[in-house]
Amino acid sequence: MYVAVAVALGDKKKAEDKQHIKRPMNAFMVWSRMKRRQIAQENPKMHNSEISKRLGSEWKTLTENQKMPYIDEAKRIRAKHMQDHPDYKYRPRRKPKNLKAGGYPYPMTYPSINVDALRAGECMHVAFNLSCCRQNTYANACSQSSVGRRCV
Repeated sequence: MYVAVAVALGDKKKAEDKQHIKRPMNAFMVWSRMKRRQIAQENPKMHNSEISKRLGSEWKTLTENQKMPYIDEAKRIRAKHMQDHPDYKYRPRRKPKNLKAGGYPYPMTYPSINVDALRAGECMHVAFNLSCCRQNTYANACSQSSVGRRCV
């Protein structure tokens, strides 16, 4: 049963990819596609990230005359792309960021609240300049809090 679900989801993703129109390659992409294959064949154990670094630095060292055939090819590809897809408009999609990479995963919506007081379970009404906690006479318990935690 789980295999069937996974296959169905995979098929759905493939169907979406077939409808997706890719951007036309720029001059660097035209050049690097050919050059990456060449570097990978010469150095089969080299990681793709290292190949990408080498490609970037090598492209920067090329002169305009050396880049010109790839620039012309990119223009030809772009013109054909515009013919094939006249209504195409590039709409970049942002990838979701890894929430746990940056430490605390949630944005602080109220920067005036003391985070340490919140973690300790203390009343946060003082942070909103409400005097309910300070005026309370019942053992300093906050009447506004549903739990009745002690205020600061």
